[in-house]
Amino acid sequence: MCVSDHVRVCESHGLISDILQTQTSLADLLLRSLEELTEDELTKIKYNLIHLAYEKYQQIPRGQLENLDRMGIADKMIRSYGEVGALKVTLQILKKMNMNDLVQRMNEDLQKGNHAF
Repeated sequence: MCVSDHVRVCESHGLISDILQTQTSLADLLLRSLEELTEDELTKIKYNLIHLAYEKYQQIPRGQLENLDRMGIADKMIRSYGEVGALKVTLQILKKMNMNDLVQRMNEDLQKGNHAF
């Protein structure tokens, strides 16, 4: 039996589990990328989230980021932008910070997971 939620997905074809695995992987990728940052780099990520000017994504107020650790930042970004949006914003900020090696590794991880991004 198929379930409708903007797109028809049929459990018998395993599409739901594929979607859930992808979503979990995107969140994990975001967290792993934040874990690779130094404290100074993490502070710059927070600064960029506070002063964000990227596509349709809204700035996150300073007070909502100040005391968050990496996991908290990832969670806040996902709740604010969705998983795909959080990764897009992260990649954009990392490019702005000239962290091209990390951007490249993240893009490679996305391609390995066959994520539509």
